[in-house]
Amino acid sequence: MAIKFDFSEKTAVITGAAKGIGAAIAEMFAESGANVILVDMDVENGEKIASKLEEKGVKAFFRKVDISDENAVDAFSKEILDKFNKIEILVNCAGIGPKDIGPPFLKISSDDVKRVFNVNTVGMLNMCRSFYGNFYAQRSGKIINISSIAAFLQVPMMPQYGASKAAPISFSNSLAKEMGSFNVNVNCVNPGFINTDIYSDALDFKKAVPGAFEDCNTSTEVVEKMASGSALKRTQTPEDIAFAVLFLASDEAKNITGQCLNVDSGIIYR
Repeated sequence: MAIKFDFSEKTAVITGAAKGIGAAIAEMFAESGANVILVDMDVENGEKIASKLEEKGVKAFFRKVDISDENAVDAFSKEILDKFNKIEILVNCAGIGPKDIGPPFLKISSDDVKRVFNVNTVGMLNMCRSFYGNFYAQRSGKIINISSIAAFLQVPMMPQYGASKAAPISFSNSLAKEMGSFNVNVNCVNPGFINTDIYSDALDFKKAVPGAFEDCNTSTEVVEKMASGSALKRTQTPEDIAFAVLFLASDEAKNITGQCLNVDSGIIYR
């Protein structure tokens, strides 16, 4: 029996949707019939993708929202719920990488720690809080938070990033326990190594870890070198993550909640 995800007449809100993993998730939802609201700070790419998705016959539009700003998120959620009455799916994909690289930790500024946490952790919390009432009222829904295998790795180059990705996992587990009482599933997807903007400065890792990446001449080669330690010895694509998200958002995953799904070619085993 062939299984095809069908999200017709459902609405998905996706943060970080202007490019990379978020854009791939938005496109797959649209291809599966969902209305899609794209959230990002990148207006040019966000509007371009929204226009492209509308050609698939669904409602799609872009909104520029600073998710670290609670008031901005509340204004956005009110607009969306006024327009669509409800949303069935929330995907928190927005994330940024660090500007400051260690070790030692003293090289990493407190401003950069706050900057990374404000988007990767606080932004996700703001979105979940602002749409909580929507899910409570309809007694159903799916929340998928995009974390990272960095939450489980010992990466002295960017501990602020790993910590900002560990927090969403713990939060998602707690939220799953709470929201399960009204039939809402909350899960995490943890990407492995993907050549997205977060790793655009990965060549800096050569300086941070002398000798580890001496044979690498580009950021792409650094990412591939890190992924070579996985069981399948390869990087992932944004589409790999999108497939996992669509599964968790589907009725086929109705009894999966409070879980972390690592899509990393076999780096983390848990």
